[in-house]
Amino acid sequence: MNPMPKFQLYTFSLFFLLILFLLFFFVFHSLPSITEKAKLEAERLLTDEISRQLSNVVSQMKKIARNKRLDKFLIEEKVWRWFFEKKLEALITDHIRHLYVIYRREEGSFDYLIFVSQKGHPPDYTFLSRLEETIESAFRSKGDVVIKGEDFITLFKPVRVEGETVLLIGADFSPARFLEVERTINTMRNIIGVSASIISLLLTVLILLAVRSGFIERKLFVDPLTGVFNRNILPRIRNTVMTQHYGLLIVDVDNFKSINDTYGHEVGDKVLRAVSGRMRNLIKKDRDILVRYGGEEFLIFVKHNGEKERPLIVAERIRKAVRKNPVVVNGKSISVSVSVGVLPDVSEERDLEEAIRKADVALYTAKRKGKNRVEVFKEEAEAHHPLSFWDVREAIEEGRVEFLYQPVYDLESGKIVMLETLVRLRGASGDLITPERFLPVLRETEAHLILTKHAVIKNAEVLKKYPNIRLSLNVEMGVLSDGEVVDLIEESVKDSEGRLCLEIVENDGPSEEVTLRNLSRLKGSGVCIIVDDFGKGRSSLIKLAQLEVDYIKVAGEIVENLSRERFRVLCRGILEFCEEVGIGVVAKNISSEETLRAVRDLGIKLGQGVYLSEPKPLEHFLTRS
Repeated sequence: MNPMPKFQLYTFSLFFLLILFLLFFFVFHSLPSITEKAKLEAERLLTDEISRQLSNVVSQMKKIARNKRLDKFLIEEKVWRWFFEKKLEALITDHIRHLYVIYRREEGSFDYLIFVSQKGHPPDYTFLSRLEETIESAFRSKGDVVIKGEDFITLFKPVRVEGETVLLIGADFSPARFLEVERTINTMRNIIGVSASIISLLLTVLILLAVRSGFIERKLFVDPLTGVFNRNILPRIRNTVMTQHYGLLIVDVDNFKSINDTYGHEVGDKVLRAVSGRMRNLIKKDRDILVRYGGEEFLIFVKHNGEKERPLIVAERIRKAVRKNPVVVNGKSISVSVSVGVLPDVSEERDLEEAIRKADVALYTAKRKGKNRVEVFKEEAEAHHPLSFWDVREAIEEGRVEFLYQPVYDLESGKIVMLETLVRLRGASGDLITPERFLPVLRETEAHLILTKHAVIKNAEVLKKYPNIRLSLNVEMGVLSDGEVVDLIEESVKDSEGRLCLEIVENDGPSEEVTLRNLSRLKGSGVCIIVDDFGKGRSSLIKLAQLEVDYIKVAGEIVENLSRERFRVLCRGILEFCEEVGIGVVAKNISSEETLRAVRDLGIKLGQGVYLSEPKPLEHFLTRS
């Protein structure tokens, strides 16, 4: 199935051939009018699309700002202003030159709050002065204001809050690509005039209508990189796929960021073109619909006509074809794989968004199980699917943050050495949500900092109330580049006498030099430093020397495999090094008597895990600390 027009007038070409002789002069003299209408229709489609995208950005601004006045919120909240600057940058295309947010200063003049451009140009302040009266008029307007220039169109969208316009969000975009339509049509008009031929007239009309229904729509609905549909096509196919027999696949190219980082974006683009080409060859072009959903993700609507196993068969064919055929770029063979989430029947869902969400749940399951897999949606898998950023932010704002504690024991005496603070969110339905479902969407956002500060404050309250308790708190390295977080931790340990430990979790956070300097500062303030999951990821002996740590927690994957000789040798080497330099060693993930015995046999004195104690509320440990 092809949801785009197929130049329907070609079907009736014979009919037109019979009547166009009588209409020759009429059509000849009507072509300028038709040309203008085609151009205006194309401009309208593009203007409406840009207006819709800007409306989406404004809706997000209002949701985040809540009851704050929007212009003041963006002025005061630099992080969120940066966030929306990146949002607008993502909308820049080859036909959108500038996107900006304009506000009125207290003295009445206008200035940019946000300005992004196609080629990174600095803000054009002459634009504000040239169009001052128009901008003033737009602030008074209740609807979109469109200004057409010779080579560009300007769209102003007033942002109104409680009946008052507080901001203008706008775009400058070029209609130049539609001039080609005009030139093509005028060429056809000249051909008709010269040849005075009914056949030429027929071809002109058909080309005209083909340009209107094909060329213009192709620019709006086809991804220029891969040649498949883009996500703008989804509203057009919504009713079709929801009422007929379609299954849905979400296909994601595995490790695509690594491919881009290793080989460059140009190679990454070639990989996407190759993968989309293989998918296109494996689907039925007259029945199935392939859409580039975003980045390295594709949607495939597979028509099954009641045979619900067909989407799964197509998914497995695609997975195998991509895996077995490396992409060759500049003589280099790049091995590529895909993960696929499958929803067998879209028509059983209430709407298309719900269907895509469920297919995405299945995709997440495939990723979690090791990638290069096909997984079918199962209801129980939703319990492990990551929350959206907005769900997490709402839970934090509504105070649905809770803490559990898991003890670290002295394995000889059985006494509790410290309690590790574990953050949980209480879901809207009352379920307790673990970090793997909400931390990934928080990283490098203001909400992550807010959650970390909340956990620090909670720990400080517990330490102050219970002077015999020692607590540890997981903090990612990237968060410690934030001065406010560091100040708050330093303030919290003033009266705790070394009873607060930070468990450093490494990620790709910014400013490692800054974080190391801040850690050294906290160490000097009496904070105990623990490196978590040592032996996994990027942890290293050099890092231990840099951080001057007090403890390490041996990665659970090592502890769980101590029955194997190589893991015992590895763990023994870590232990000997730490004993030599005076670093305490904690064995994580002790989940059985056998593991506990292996840990003790190695001489590790501190341990933690569900076999010793599961995470529990603080009250459970108060009499034992």
